[in-house]
Amino acid sequence: MTLARWMISLALTCLFAAPRGDDEKKIEVEDLPKAVLKAAKKAFPEAKIVGAAKEKDDEGETVFEVEMKLDGKTIDLILDDEGEIEAVEKEIEAEDLPRAVLKAARAKFPKARITKVEEITKEDDVVVYELVFEAGEKKTEVVMAPNGKVLKSEDSDEDDKGEAKKKDKGEDDDKGKKKDKDDDDKGGKKEKPKG
Repeated sequence: MTLARWMISLALTCLFAAPRGDDEKKIEVEDLPKAVLKAAKKAFPEAKIVGAAKEKDDEGETVFEVEMKLDGKTIDLILDDEGEIEAVEKEIEAEDLPRAVLKAARAKFPKARITKVEEITKEDDVVVYELVFEAGEKKTEVVMAPNGKVLKSEDSDEDDKGEAKKKDKGEDDDKGKKKDKDDDDKGGKKEKPKG
């Protein structure tokens, strides 16, 4: 694996090492630790807290998600039990995206509508943008760096029961080519079909 690929993999691991979501448990706002509630109110004093959840991150640590509303937009804070903010996910308008992100998004999905945009800021001030595109029944979630580079892409197709099925498309390698998840097991090289 090249150094650039390794660094991208490391960045993605760190980026998505926050809550897993599979063990998320909704809790009452009153059940949040006082330090968490105080930190959330201090971070966004004008926002209204509308929900809370508790879950484990990839390292097994308990984190809390505080859902807030401000000017009709959602803000989700991920905090540890001491009130340290680990991530802020703010809903923003597509036109508020950096020019490079918007340009890359329009080039990659020319026929799709952008239906949701979140600016995600991690505790180390790393900022990425999560965009949801819709084209007919197909939804695609894409995580992009501020320079427009695709870090992660995931399709959600509706099945017969109307439930979304997600398919991870991997991420762009350092040359902008799409790589499969299996590529990492083969040293970044695709096996050619025999025959």
